[in-house]
Amino acid sequence: MATRKQRTTSSGQVKKAGAKGRASSSAKKKNPSAQAPAPTQAQALDGSVSHLIHRAEQCSTDLFGSIVSSGQLTPRQFAILDTIKDNPGISQTGLVILTGIDRSTLADIVRRLLERDMVQRERTEKDARAYSVKLTRKGAGTLKRMQPHAENVDKEILGALPKEHRALFVKLLSQMVQSLAERTTSKAE
Repeated sequence: MATRKQRTTSSGQVKKAGAKGRASSSAKKKNPSAQAPAPTQAQALDGSVSHLIHRAEQCSTDLFGSIVSSGQLTPRQFAILDTIKDNPGISQTGLVILTGIDRSTLADIVRRLLERDMVQRERTEKDARAYSVKLTRKGAGTLKRMQPHAENVDKEILGALPKEHRALFVKLLSQMVQSLAERTTSKAE
């Protein structure tokens, strides 16, 4: 039973009270988690697919950063260089379509890759307003050196799943991206 100089919390813990019956500030400082309720499943967003996909992307980006040397490439820069390698002379609009990176972000990334002499850009013959993009020798060399690191990131990510579920996970993730991309593209038109 709590005495006059103590109080009982909702969780049944007994705390010493200060002069006016409140928990002392030293008790608050010693155990700040005692004030906040423990997160519930709903508060942790464990059931939100969009949140879990966002968190998985954050973890993937962090993992990429821990495996790839600092200052080399970001996951998006790698994706853009890899897409250009497979589609030499692709337009920036084509890069937007194939990578799913929005126009303004992609333009900024291409600008940074230009500054680092990893890509070259020139106006297309068909449309003087559009640019085609190609890898430079430096960009191709950087991409080639980064490929094993990117593969290690993929292995680490898939390593979080049981071996028998990995291929199915990639297949379903690919289907989901394709289906959602088609929906968002058709709504934008």
